[in-house]
Amino acid sequence: MKQFFKFTFASMLGFLLSLFVIFMFFMVFSFFLVSSLDNSGTISISEKSILKIKLDYTVPERTTLESFGSISSLPSFAKRIGLNDITKIINKAKSDTKISGIFLDLDNIGIGGLAKVEAIRNLLNSFKSSGKFIIAHGNSISERGYYLASVADSIFLTPTGSFEFDGFSMEMMFFKKALDKLEVEPQIFQHGKFKSATEPFRLSKMSSENKTQLREYLTSVYDNFISNIATSQKLRNKNLVDLADNLQINSAEDAYKYGLVDSLVYTDQVDSVLRKLVGIKSTRKLKIVTLKKYLQTSFESSQSKNRIAVIYADGEITNGKGSEQEIGTENIIKSIIKAKKNKNVKAIILRVNSP
Repeated sequence: MKQFFKFTFASMLGFLLSLFVIFMFFMVFSFFLVSSLDNSGTISISEKSILKIKLDYTVPERTTLESFGSISSLPSFAKRIGLNDITKIINKAKSDTKISGIFLDLDNIGIGGLAKVEAIRNLLNSFKSSGKFIIAHGNSISERGYYLASVADSIFLTPTGSFEFDGFSMEMMFFKKALDKLEVEPQIFQHGKFKSATEPFRLSKMSSENKTQLREYLTSVYDNFISNIATSQKLRNKNLVDLADNLQINSAEDAYKYGLVDSLVYTDQVDSVLRKLVGIKSTRKLKIVTLKKYLQTSFESSQSKNRIAVIYADGEITNGKGSEQEIGTENIIKSIIKAKKNKNVKAIILRVNSP
């Protein structure tokens, strides 16, 4: 029996030691991996380079590090380029003689709300004033992807791809009937006909007042969406609205037929177009620069004594310090006081993105 316990204990100890060694190895490996991915060393860009913009993720207000899965205690593995750095990158590329133009990859466009899409679209529109090209291509193009790409010189779609263009809509979920069946009566205080936040708990459908305000809001956003596309692509507003209302865009061929894209081509054909634009032979490889790579080039830092401090308030408002996804009252107050005490800061922009 003593031998049994002896061997059992030795086996358990060996197993635990093995787990500890594997864990330490993983942590060291992760550290070096993060270091290599988040290398802040300056790199150089070759002549006739093309800045590739692929926004297949939700763009944060400012650059953050992604956590490994949902385990926040483990090290982060990659940067998510935020709107602050995208702004810096596009503005720098506009005057960078080594950047010949921009290639927009429209596959799986994420970005986030239309406000962020609009901000990036405005940056691209400004970039065009440099005389450099913007070429866009997607195997499938979503509505917000098309809105972003509408400032491009040429928009290409894969012949077997898809194209979304069916207008805007809004939905609400109502819980009143479910609560009635459960015999749950919510205690609600409402003031004003247009205060609709509690409607899902006290009504089984939208009130006329809420329909009115949502329709006004949605129409305003949609009119802006249509108008900007029409201006950039030299199309008529009414024609675009009719295409969406009648659901006439059901294939890549439809998008090309109605002039929403310039050509139906595959990726290798787009590469040929890009080679011609930068003036290199068909046998040579394109010099593609990603957002992350371009961010590692040298950016001039301002030494001005007249500065504007940008304070980010991103997420829900909470007590305490908060985090990258929460507005912590303590951190916001500290940031404002710090900016106030800095003699070089002449103004503050409080950038709020909160529900």
